[in-house]
Parts: sequence; structure tokens; C-alpha cells
Amino acid sequence: MWWVWLLTVSFAQEASKAEEPVVPEPVVEPAEEPTQVDDGLTDEEAFYEEIVVFGEQEVAEARSAVVRSMNELGWRVVRREDGGVVLRGPEPWMGKAILTSTGDMDWTTPVFAGRAPKDAGGEYDVDEILDRVPTTGTVGIQSTPFPGGRKVQAVRAGLMQEIEPEMLAYRSAIQKRALSQSIQSLPDRLDVLWATGQTLDGGERLPTEQARKDYVLDYWASRADSPEGRAVMRTVRTWLQYTVQESGTPVTRSEAAAAEARRTDGARLDLTYP
Repeated sequence: MWWVWLLTVSFAQEASKAEEPVVPEPVVEPAEEPTQVDDGLTDEEAFYEEIVVFGEQEVAEARSAVVRSMNELGWRVVRREDGGVVLRGPEPWMGKAILTSTGDMDWTTPVFAGRAPKDAGGEYDVDEILDRVPTTGTVGIQSTPFPGGRKVQAVRAGLMQEIEPEMLAYRSAIQKRALSQSIQSLPDRLDVLWATGQTLDGGERLPTEQARKDYVLDYWASRADSPEGRAVMRTVRTWLQYTVQESGTPVTRSEAAAAEARRTDGARLDLTYP
């Protein structure tokens, strides 16, 4: 009968499905977190290396970050001068902001706003520009009343609050560049000191190698207990090791101990003594 045949076919299909192999879902291994490569440097040494290579590119990038943030707030670049950037506010009464090369923000405020030609590309109408009154021949200047000083200051304070992270990064970059330049030039300045007696601050020349050595030890001992100060100390220590310790007037153990005793951070010269 037809229904018997249909039932037989149905049972055969179910049996075929049961015999099909079950393919397991692929197991996705979790991605391994990237491992940090240990460069073998202490935090102080890493800071020193960073400072030594810090230059104008990093400062330019930090300055550009400030400008981008101001652009997002409606301030537009007018010109660049003396390493700084001049930007105009969204409204005429806001004046201009001058981002200086020293990391400061200066401001200018216009006294009035003159009326410009109406149609771009059209001819200038002198009478209209100067608001000349034809019947009397007098000349007037159409000005826009500006808000009070409090509103202007509030706008500027709000801007500075918005860009504070970028400004702090810009100032930090300027400071690091200055320190980098100082560290890179320090060995040459110390060489001049050792050869001529000319002190680092341009003071009175020191006549003897002993006086020059004492001056450098005092300079090392008086650096600030900070990453910047320790970076300078590291440079001075290296110079002492390869210049003074190879001279006829090397630093003695007692002289080094006296300099180390002046510090409260436990810093050591670790020189090679004769």
C-alpha cells in the first residue's frame, strides 16, 4: 500500500541522518595579549634615554594637537610667526589667541569691526565701505558693540579649560626639549670648564683643576631629586669617569663620599678610583 511505502521511505531517511558524522564546532583559542619586551632599563634610565632623544618633532606634534583642539572649538589659524600660532575666534569680539613658542597663550581684543563689502568678488564701493553720508560728506565707521570684559574672560577661560590636557602636553614637550638640549650640550660645556676654567653659569674663571673638579662635584651634588635632576647627574657622572678620572687630578674616594653625603636620595657616583 502507498502508506506503507511512504512510512518505509521516512524511516530510511531518518536512519541515514543518524549515520551522518557530527562535525564539532571549531575551537577558537583566545588571543594572547602582547608581551612587553624588557629592554633592561630602569625607570630612571628609560627617562634619561627619552630625554636625550627629545627634539623639535615632538614639540611640533604637541603644538599641532593644541591647534586641532582649538579648530574643533571654532578657532581658525590666521598665521604662524616666531614659532607660535595666531588663531581667530569664532566671533569677532573674541579677538585672537596667540599660542606662543614658550607654551603660553596670549590674547588680543579688537577695538571695533569695520563693515566689509557685501558681495565677494564684486567692486568696492568706497562710500558704502566708509559709510559716507553723501549730503554732508562726513565719514563714519560702522562698529559692532562688544560684550563686557567678563564675558570675554569667561569665553577664554572656557577655552583654556577645554584644551588644558593639550596645553599641558605642549608645555611638557617644550620643557623636555630644553632639558634634552641642555643634556646634549653639557659634556661640551664641561670640557670647556675643564680646559679654561669657565663655569657653566658664566661666572668667574676657576684657575686650577682642583677648583674645577670641586665645582663639578658641587654641581652634581646640588641637582634636584627628580627624574630631570637625575638625568643631569647621570651625564655629569659619565663625564667625570671619562675625563677627570683619566686626568692628573682624579676624584678621590673621600671627595666622592663628601659629595654623596650631601644628597638625601642615596645617589652614588660609582666612579673608578685610582
